[in-house]
Amino acid sequence: MQDLKFALRQLRKSPGFTLIALITIALGIGATTAIFTVVDATLLKPLPYPQAEQLVTIQDDLPGLGARDVGMSQPEWEDLRRSGVFEYVSPTWFDENNLTGSEQPARVRLLIVAPNYFELLRVKPQLGRGFNPRDHSPGFVGEIVISDSLWKRAFSADPHILDRSVRMDTDLYRIVGIMPSGFDAPGRTAEERNIEIWAATSFYGAPMADHPRRSGRNLPTAIARLKHGLTIAAAQKRIDALADSLQKQFSADYPEQNAWRIQLVPLKDKIVGNVRQSVVLLFAAVGLVLLISCVNIANLLLARASARGREMALRQALGANRARLMQQLLTESLLLSLLGGVAGLAVLFAVKDLLLRFVPDNLPRLNEISISWTVLLFALCASVFSGVIFGLAPAFQASRLDLQQALKQEGQGSVGSAQRARTRRGLVITEFALSLVLMIAAALLLHSFWDLVNLRTGFNTRNMVTVRTRMPYPNDPSVDKYATASQEAPFVRELIRRCATLAGVEEVAVGDPATIPLDQTGHELNVLEGHFYLAFEGQKVDQQKPTIVQRARVRPSTFTCLD
Repeated sequence: MQDLKFALRQLRKSPGFTLIALITIALGIGATTAIFTVVDATLLKPLPYPQAEQLVTIQDDLPGLGARDVGMSQPEWEDLRRSGVFEYVSPTWFDENNLTGSEQPARVRLLIVAPNYFELLRVKPQLGRGFNPRDHSPGFVGEIVISDSLWKRAFSADPHILDRSVRMDTDLYRIVGIMPSGFDAPGRTAEERNIEIWAATSFYGAPMADHPRRSGRNLPTAIARLKHGLTIAAAQKRIDALADSLQKQFSADYPEQNAWRIQLVPLKDKIVGNVRQSVVLLFAAVGLVLLISCVNIANLLLARASARGREMALRQALGANRARLMQQLLTESLLLSLLGGVAGLAVLFAVKDLLLRFVPDNLPRLNEISISWTVLLFALCASVFSGVIFGLAPAFQASRLDLQQALKQEGQGSVGSAQRARTRRGLVITEFALSLVLMIAAALLLHSFWDLVNLRTGFNTRNMVTVRTRMPYPNDPSVDKYATASQEAPFVRELIRRCATLAGVEEVAVGDPATIPLDQTGHELNVLEGHFYLAFEGQKVDQQKPTIVQRARVRPSTFTCLD
């Protein structure tokens, strides 16, 4: 306590030094802590579901075709359900629908799942109930669960909403539950997370096929919960055995050259994806900034120690040993770093919402970024670490003064000047090296950003906008007004005609969703006399080997619109 009081007096005696040091360390610790909140939310925290370590995503790969995550078929889902490896398995299928029956018609984000979906995640609605996990009847269940945000926005948080019927496109559904505030579906992008309606189906029967083909991979992805006590490695071995058995039993559906396999991936790893490396590199960069701040403050403390040379010498003459002097000086450094850490946290609390606006929406687990106790503990550790780092060298130098020479000096600036000068030169070199590394990393980042901004898309993006629309897809195919291309054509022609009459519109084109999000693989598609010819840059195409390509249906005006 005595050392702490003395440290406070010393800092008050030098307000200019104290202010500069506090600003420097506050910026360093504040920036590092801000990035750590992202690291904590995306990489360190478990997923916000009970026993989240048991959750996996199921990925079908075709290595023989160079294709990954190609989706699964309904019969494969049934095989996985009966495998004994999982408690629950649920395909997930993202869609968008037009919702009517609320205060205003709305375009909503829909997730089509199996009836066991909420049991799989072990979450319960805040109001009402979920689906019956044992319901395996064909077609859609006829019930929906809605999000808290949709309940408040479209239904004014009506507590009597349960059992109300609403219409999605042409089909009636009954609302049976409302999910808790803050609940998000497990997904990588904001679109996948911010689901507004959940609908359940067994993935066979109208509007889907009554007897789905094993080779028809119409289920985009699936998540599952492992049986209690089963590790992912053990589960993978059993799934590999299942896949081998299915390939032998249904050899026509699983050609040997496709090398079909099922891969289990921890759900958290699937959600984080390749963002992990970027987040770690960003955290390392701000760590360098913090180290540079520490070196700057160490230089300031060395300069300040020059003015306190006679003070240190007198204290040694009065009986203080070197360890005692180092303890006192480190106490001052730690106090300075802790005050700077508090200031950095205060700034972070003040600008947190503003900073979150600059975070990309597609950052995984963006909604989980918060200043938690883990973040506060990290800030404390960073403050203590910084105080030791920038206080150790000045404390060590000040405690090694030549007592007789120091007491003889009338001026204060020359006490231990040679040794202190060497230390300061070393700190300057260290700071230069750290700054150089940071500058190189920043230059590489700017170069990548420049390449991204100037990416050659192959068409003119100036003044171009895209609009998504969707034909109603009723559960009863007999009432589908747009079942065939000839039935769709009048709607498409009328849509183009009306859009073309809007002020400022020069060209209008309609195409599949894949028309604009181009596949960045270097593949070139040529269309000659109605046949498709593929030219792969840098490789030859084996005419005997199946090749997976992406295609999109477009109107002739599409290429005129793309310019």
